[in-house]
Amino acid sequence: MGFWLFGTKEESASVSDISWTYTINLQQRTLRHGSDWEPIRSDAFNVSCDRRYYGDRDCNPHNCRPHQVSYSCNCRSEQCNCHTTCRDQGNGFSRCSESCSTCSKCETCYRTEYDTCYDSCPVYKDHCDYDYYDWPTINTKVTSGAAHNETWPVLEARPIDQRLVKTEKYEVVFKNGVENWKYTPKSLGEFRYFVTGVTWKLKVNRAGMVWPQEAQKEM
Repeated sequence: MGFWLFGTKEESASVSDISWTYTINLQQRTLRHGSDWEPIRSDAFNVSCDRRYYGDRDCNPHNCRPHQVSYSCNCRSEQCNCHTTCRDQGNGFSRCSESCSTCSKCETCYRTEYDTCYDSCPVYKDHCDYDYYDWPTINTKVTSGAAHNETWPVLEARPIDQRLVKTEKYEVVFKNGVENWKYTPKSLGEFRYFVTGVTWKLKVNRAGMVWPQEAQKEM
């Protein structure tokens, strides 16, 4: 099944569409206050902890709830299921023999068994109050396009308490008149290899995954 699904075949298809999206999130450093049981987050500061009741745990296992359990004892072997078989000797007499099985005969004895019970013991752990910095997004700008005119949006951050988080996404669509496949380049450099209308040799599988191999030269 796996080979059928992920085995590859070669196809030729043209680049029908390309697209790109650039996103910049402006994040603001913000002081937060937290409270939790240890261990706490690694970036915490101004930490103040005190010992608190956390819950209970099972402890001190001991025998409890005695009860009687039956078992076989004083067993002995006896002959049982005996039967006699006779064979005609042809002279007016028969020869008979007796055969028996061996059975085990036991008495029923009883012994006392116990369940295992536990006491309930309190558990104490450190509970801490602390401060930490979070980075919520306070502004977002996006640019996108369907040609090789990639441009980042303009967004500025204060160097002390703000930061910019950038993400880029690229997509290429291949079509061969019957099927189409989507491919996601990993970088701008790779994305710029793909030009609308150019035919590529591809490796594809039945799961829809595609691996561009090389652009085919026009004759």
